[in-house]
Amino acid sequence: MITATPLKASFDLYQKHLTEAPIPPSKRAANPVSTELEATLLRCLAKEPDLRPQSVGELRASLLASPRAAEWGLEARAAWWAAYQTTPGDVENGRREPLPLEPTVKIDFASRRP
Repeated sequence: MITATPLKASFDLYQKHLTEAPIPPSKRAANPVSTELEATLLRCLAKEPDLRPQSVGELRASLLASPRAAEWGLEARAAWWAAYQTTPGDVENGRREPLPLEPTVKIDFASRRP
């Protein structure tokens, strides 16, 4: 979500997930990512469980250390949810279009034998 690039599933991707460190968001994102936020994200993705935040409180404190955390107050959060939250009822009743999400995995069931 931060880098706005679609995820394509493959064996190579799974192998990289197990063996390689992730590419830092600052190297992939179109928008700037603070060093503090990047460090928090990379800690969450650490291969070793002991290197990840050990509690929600620790993760929250780390996220609040980001320089722009103060900008994300109650009003900003409410405005974001009002703009982007879509419920099944909204789509079914025509109040909102479904978000344009591309599937990350495509399975060709037609070519499978019974």
